[in-house]
Amino acid sequence: MKDFDKTTDKDKKEKKARFFIHAMKVMDEVMNYNTRYQVRDACACCKGGWREKAVMKIADECINKTIEEKIEALNLITHMGNPALNNDGTITAGIGGNKG
Repeated sequence: MKDFDKTTDKDKKEKKARFFIHAMKVMDEVMNYNTRYQVRDACACCKGGWREKAVMKIADECINKTIEEKIEALNLITHMGNPALNNDGTITAGIGGNKG
């Protein structure tokens, strides 16, 4: 928390962004990959609320479609983070990607 111990939700976006960049760097330094993954996965914003509802709607609508078609449909959801199919069959999405 060095230099960020007084950071709050009320701070400007730029300060909060610097805090999160710092926090990610510290996590990378002190945690192994699996632990970092578990922490970030637990904080994932697509696991509830309007985005989860949008994803569930896509799941229902695309039940008989290919994985590529499903990913294409997911890409239409606002702020979904550009989902992409990985070589191992998993899907990864980043943060942002204002589409829709």
